[in-house]
Amino acid sequence: MVAVSNEILIKVDSRIEPHPFKPEDFTEENPFVKEILKQGIEI
Repeated sequence: MVAVSNEILIKVDSRIEPHPFKPEDFTEENPFVKEILKQGIEI
């Protein structure tokens, strides 16, 4: 995964927001993570 600054994202699509996760918190038990894994698009 590539880290992208908010400044670049705003120029591309204002609906995109970074949501940082520590690797140990990125689990399928987390509803937000579960949705990312189900609906997310890898960039």
